[in-house]
Amino acid sequence: MDAQGIKDALEFIETSQRNQPVLFVLAALGAWLTGFVQVIEYIRLCIRDKVNSAPLVVILYLFADDAAVTALHGRWFNDIGHPFFQQMWYGFLLSAVFEVIIIFLLLRHCRQQIFPGFNLAQSIGAYAFLQAVAIAFVLWLNDAMGDFFWLMTPMLCNAIGLVGAFGLLMHRRSRLGLSMAQAWALLLVNTIGNFLFFPMVSERFHTPYFMAFATALSLFGVVYVFLLWRAPRVHSVAQAI
Repeated sequence: MDAQGIKDALEFIETSQRNQPVLFVLAALGAWLTGFVQVIEYIRLCIRDKVNSAPLVVILYLFADDAAVTALHGRWFNDIGHPFFQQMWYGFLLSAVFEVIIIFLLLRHCRQQIFPGFNLAQSIGAYAFLQAVAIAFVLWLNDAMGDFFWLMTPMLCNAIGLVGAFGLLMHRRSRLGLSMAQAWALLLVNTIGNFLFFPMVSERFHTPYFMAFATALSLFGVVYVFLLWRAPRVHSVAQAI
């Protein structure tokens, strides 16, 4: 992106911060905190239930996105040099650390579920290959969308997390590996992010198509919360059988 494009994008963010300072901070905090609840619940549920608390593809995508943003340290601190993106970098770094813990737990507790018949070394090799593919995919996707500021792919992280949780619920027909705290966090991170946070940081989120997508996703999240609330509480694979 050229210097003028960067300047225009930063002016949009600063205008939002000036015009709605309290709402901007609350939206940013709400989006980040509910996002962190989501990944912390992945860790807690994997330890509690000894099952994957998110589909493998979700973890692959989340880590690929957060690792890519973290690796672009020079862009946020040198090329852009704006406090908003510098602070964002620390959030992505913390998310990536949490996701490394999730990956460790998956390979320790759940490798026979995600890589049946593989020993530990084979599981690590298979996961490393899939993660490399996921990183390449995220880099290609970001380039294809022309998203210099890396806002679209994190938005998709939230959507993919919600869809993935719904898929686990439909497969297990119980709360095994899932929780109401996680469900509410997924609903709120998508709703706060799509209706408040992202529209305040980029004009790309002001199209009627995105608003339709955001509305559908939030309604989907409400359905997921309701179905999970009605699902039986199961905390082991043996109970689920």
